[in-house]
Amino acid sequence: MSERADSSVGGVAVKEPQQAGRDPDSSPTVRISLVIPARNEAGYLDPLLARLDPGWRRRWGIEVILVDGQSQDGTPQRARPYVDVVLRQEGREPMTIAAARNLGARRAQGSVLWFLNADVRLPEDLDAFLGAALEALRTHELVLVPVAVWPEEATRVDRCLMRLLNAYYRLCNRLGIGNGRGECHFVRREAFEAVGGYRDHLIAGEDFDLFRRLRRRGPIAWLGEWIVYESPRRYRRWGYRRVLTQWVLNSLFILLRGRSFSQRWDPVR
Repeated sequence: MSERADSSVGGVAVKEPQQAGRDPDSSPTVRISLVIPARNEAGYLDPLLARLDPGWRRRWGIEVILVDGQSQDGTPQRARPYVDVVLRQEGREPMTIAAARNLGARRAQGSVLWFLNADVRLPEDLDAFLGAALEALRTHELVLVPVAVWPEEATRVDRCLMRLLNAYYRLCNRLGIGNGRGECHFVRREAFEAVGGYRDHLIAGEDFDLFRRLRRRGPIAWLGEWIVYESPRRYRRWGYRRVLTQWVLNSLFILLRGRSFSQRWDPVR
């Protein structure tokens, strides 16, 4: 697939491939900008990208932006046939996921920002799922979605803990506390820009920090009837005790000190 001329956004090289499967004479209006941060995700991207059919994206007015953080496994090349824009970081130190999401948001054209992690698997009925999210955004600043472990790899412990976590996040949002998982969320672009987006310097807990600030601006919707699925890779490598401890400590440090507890957040592949 041929590429248009490279440009740059915020010091990051930008390669803009022609939109996969699109009529070159058509110029569909972009309503939704889907931003996927990725670093060495070539082995996990395929199930997600396979769901993003060009015809379906065209009907909904979706552009797909992949933000690559110095991948060494061919992630950008793997994604390029399926996405509209690939942003690649330059420099020695990998950027935080907060900075990657902000970079994608700055390049985005849509009035709705949809953030997805690269290992996420979406619901079967994508039209109904996306319709529910957009309907909720009519009256909310942010839409959060429950998360569970890939069904084929989920253990009884996974299922129990995910149910408890989702119930906790649902309660938080009912009580007016912005909280949830960052794996899949929808934000009104106006609201995202009004609060300054993600804070680039946060190594972890960046989603909690953003959700808390958005909640001050307006209500948050919880799509409790839907579930997206994530890889259990970090739980398998670190164990739930360590993962949950890190989440709690990062949240507390953000609340009390305005920074993450974690000094680094190594990718698990």
